[in-house]
Amino acid sequence: MVKLRYPDAYDCVEKIAGLIATKYNYDVSTDERLYMMIHIENLMKERRS
Repeated sequence: MVKLRYPDAYDCVEKIAGLIATKYNYDVSTDERLYMMIHIENLMKERRS
């Protein structure tokens, strides 16, 4: 549901998770991705206003 509501933040988090997986060999959990997505969406809203 969050993916559909905030597609830009979702894409950003997926890229970040991919970089973390590649560089640090760490799988970012779903909860961690959601946490990042919420904060990234808030930052994006601040930039738009």
